[in-house]
Amino acid sequence: MDGTSSVQLKQNSASRHTRKRKHKQKHKAVDPLDDDREDSRNNCMIEKLPDDILITILSCMRIDEAMRTSVLSSRWRYLWRYMDIFTSHTLVFDYIDNETGTKMKRKKFKNLVNYVLNSYRDPFLDTLIIGYNKLGARSRDVDNWIVFAMNKEVEDFQLDLSNLNWAHCGYKFPKIEKLLSLLHEASKTTKNLQVVDSFGYLEALEISHCNNLQSMEISALNLFYFKYKGMKIGLPFKNTPKLSELALGGDFCESFIYEPNEHSSYSVQLVDLVLNLQANNVFYFRDRTIVPPDSAQLHNLERLELIIESQVGESLLFFTSLIKASPHLQEFKIKIEYLVTVANRTDVQIRKMLSFPEVSSVEASRFNHENLKVVEMAGYCGCASEEILLVQLSKIATSLEMFVIDTRCDYFRECEVVTYRLREEGDMPMKKKQKKTTTTRLRAKTAKKHAEKFASTFPSQIKFVIT
Repeated sequence: MDGTSSVQLKQNSASRHTRKRKHKQKHKAVDPLDDDREDSRNNCMIEKLPDDILITILSCMRIDEAMRTSVLSSRWRYLWRYMDIFTSHTLVFDYIDNETGTKMKRKKFKNLVNYVLNSYRDPFLDTLIIGYNKLGARSRDVDNWIVFAMNKEVEDFQLDLSNLNWAHCGYKFPKIEKLLSLLHEASKTTKNLQVVDSFGYLEALEISHCNNLQSMEISALNLFYFKYKGMKIGLPFKNTPKLSELALGGDFCESFIYEPNEHSSYSVQLVDLVLNLQANNVFYFRDRTIVPPDSAQLHNLERLELIIESQVGESLLFFTSLIKASPHLQEFKIKIEYLVTVANRTDVQIRKMLSFPEVSSVEASRFNHENLKVVEMAGYCGCASEEILLVQLSKIATSLEMFVIDTRCDYFRECEVVTYRLREEGDMPMKKKQKKTTTTRLRAKTAKKHAEKFASTFPSQIKFVIT
């Protein structure tokens, strides 16, 4: 065999070997662990999906993650702008991930909010909620967010600063235009707050968790609703001629009740009032055993709601003085949360924590009310003090038409405090074994039967709704 033939045989042999190898590769099963092959196929498949499906996929991601897809290709560049967040007319930003608890860096969070707001093309926005953790006396970013809310005519703007952890002198809001609702939260840090609306657009304002607030000034021509829970401060209303709905909590709420003359300049114009009286910490409690000599001036009030913490059996007649101060009152609601046990506190000490004095039937105000039509009691357990209040109201209000009693309560433990209160959506009551440790035996089913029996003692012209 010559050299030429030898080379030819080697080439033929190599060719047959190559064909066999290709044949085996052709019929070989695809290895699912082959990342390169799998990624390539997946990318091709994703590219073939219509935009609607891709947008749905992006809408399941966090907005900062979805934004990163803009670098994939020209097709993906603006696709994230069509996510559900941009079509639902609601934008929510929080620098803390609720699922993982991880915090986004301040600069990154600020850039994210600014980029999304600048990319929002719809002329209107219903709700804008921003949780931010850094604020100075003047913050250009916050100013821009407020201006954005005004330009989009946002109906509900919530600026949550409750995660602040360093002191600052306060924040002065820019002039408010076209902004209907504003919520401001800032725990432990905000000291001075000023809200000025010279254009008459702001209608609702909420200020809460401002535990170190020293001064607040509000000037808003069309403001009709204001909610504030916090420290007692000087009169905050400088120019609020249309203020008619007020919700108060904390020290300011107690001041409204026990120092009514300090609030008379605006209390006379209120139509709807909510007072949240919570028990005071035993180390800071003020003696509330004496009924204030003066009454609140609530001449135009039509609806009064009280949210109180009490003990089972403690008199509730003190609150008839607020009804007496409201001659045009038509609806009265009292929501009761009973303090069952408090760690390391006796019943006497718990009583001192309550924010209202105990008044006997003899001491209770005696008067006639000609406009009260509906009385609602939520958190009813069937104790004597509840019945005494309801009977007293039926004697006072000759115009009374209906009692609404809600008995859907259960035991709840929060830290070292056990309460018996109304069940609300998402609540987790105590387990049955834990309830045996409580000193008071209260049952919702028994309370409902008790309410039904109690209702049978009233004349038929007064309607009872019991749940």
